[in-house]
Amino acid sequence: MSNDILVITEHMDGKFSDVSFEMVGKAKELANAWGGQSAAVVVGSGVESNVLASDSTIHIDDAALS
Repeated sequence: MSNDILVITEHMDGKFSDVSFEMVGKAKELANAWGGQSAAVVVGSGVESNVLASDSTIHIDDAALS
């Protein structure tokens, strides 16, 4: 777990920002090199979190967080 990398993503109107995809990609690359895993965090509702290339995704889906 100490070699894992967590990325907090950014999205608006149901679409991820480009930087979110870039950061998830780089996190996966670094985590693989260090023997860990990458995890993306998605907070809010109205977004599909399965489009990210991370090893795992933590999706907190709540309309109050939109």
